[in-house]
Amino acid sequence: MRINQVYKIGGRCLQDKAGFDRIKEINLEQSLLVVSAAGGTTNALKKALALAKSGEAYEPILVELEMFHKQLAADL
Repeated sequence: MRINQVYKIGGRCLQDKAGFDRIKEINLEQSLLVVSAAGGTTNALKKALALAKSGEAYEPILVELEMFHKQLAADL
C-alpha cells in the first residue's frame, strides 16, 4: 500500500466525542493515522509521577483519569 498522507492527531482532538467524530470524517484511504493520548492524559500522568516521587498523594489524579476515559468510552 502506498501512503499519500500522514495525519498526526493531538490530544485535544481526542478529548471528547466531537473530536473523534471529526476524525471519522477524514478519508484514510492511502493514509497513516498517528494518535496520541486523549486530551490531558500525558500531562496528568506526568503530574501523578511528580507527586509520587515527592511522596504526595497521586491516586486522585489516577482516579480522575480513569473516570475521564470511562466516560469518553461510554460517549463513543
